Amino acid sequence: SSMRKRKHSIQSIKNFIGGKIDHLLKTGPRSPPDTLVEAYALEIMSKHSGSLSRDSLIAIIHELFLGGTETSSTTIKWFLACMAQHPEVQEKVYQEIQTSVGEAKLTLKHLKELVYFQAVQFEVQRFGCIFQFTPPHIITQQITLESGKIIPKNQVAFGNLYTVTRDGKLWKEPDKFSPGNFLDDDGNFVNNEGFTPYGLGPRICVGQTPADLELKIVMCEFIRKFKITSGDEIDLEKKVQGLTCSREAYKYKFVPR
Repeated sequence: SSMRKRKHSIQSIKNFIGGKIDHLLKTGPRSPPDTLVEAYALEIMSKHSGSLSRDSLIAIIHELFLGGTETSSTTIKWFLACMAQHPEVQEKVYQEIQTSVGEAKLTLKHLKELVYFQAVQFEVQRFGCIFQFTPPHIITQQITLESGKIIPKNQVAFGNLYTVTRDGKLWKEPDKFSPGNFLDDDGNFVNNEGFTPYGLGPRICVGQTPADLELKIVMCEFIRKFKITSGDEIDLEKKVQGLTCSREAYKYKFVPR
């Protein structure tokens, strides 16, 4: 069954991670440590490790691994659907890349210059809203909302990110895919406090920086090398809700530029 396959694949990943950790514990981590695994391994090996253990380290690394793959791949699915549905946006990004980058190797400097592309990337993430709610949090002190409703201390709460991404007070066109949501009247990129794909505050996604760079490179190279089309009838309103909010499965044609 699909559930058995899923359990087997999760166990395979955990075994792989466990093998790497065991090797590190055997050979000895560097001190001072260079990585999270090394820092954790040093603590396990010390006499003050307390509740820290090999199994909890495997669980942490597995969560980071899972969180970093499911999210990026789902965002790319939204990107492909939005680009195939909006060829005019795709063409504008391609022209901007041609002007700023040309045939050169993509660099961080280039990415800062690609203003329209940045608006398109952020709009894919806003519109797709792959995490519609934050993970559960404990309220540390009593809060009174603007509505007058009181949330007591120690209450479990979820942040509703979807309502923020569709708030008409924050966005020019909240309910449709429109890169203009991140552009001013002169075409300059403008960020927005309602842009919350990684959550907010001190508990913001630990992988925000690498995820953002990963998405930029993958999206940019896709458009740079291919024209993305689809023979399917793409409906951006049809969603598949699982661990993340994903797209329906569509077939795409990648025409080399």
